[in-house]
Amino acid sequence: MPEYRAYIVGEDGHFIGYEPLVCANDSEAMEKAKRLSTRGPVELWSGPHQVARLGAAETSDSIAREIRDGRRVAR
Repeated sequence: MPEYRAYIVGEDGHFIGYEPLVCANDSEAMEKAKRLSTRGPVELWSGPHQVARLGAAETSDSIAREIRDGRRVAR
C-alpha cells in the first residue's frame, strides 16, 4: 500500500508537523488528510509527489486532532 505524509502548514507557510498515512490510493489519503485540516492547511505528499493542498476546515467534529511536536494528539 502506498505511503503518504499529511503536513500541517503553519501561518508562516512552513510545515509544523505531519501525520504518516498508509492508504490504498490518493482518494483514501485525501479523506484522511481532510480530518487533519481543522488546525490549518494540509499538504498531502506521496514521496516527492504532492497529491493535494487542502485548505483549513472549520468543524466541531469531536474526533478532530491536532499536531503537537510533530505528533497527532487528541484534542
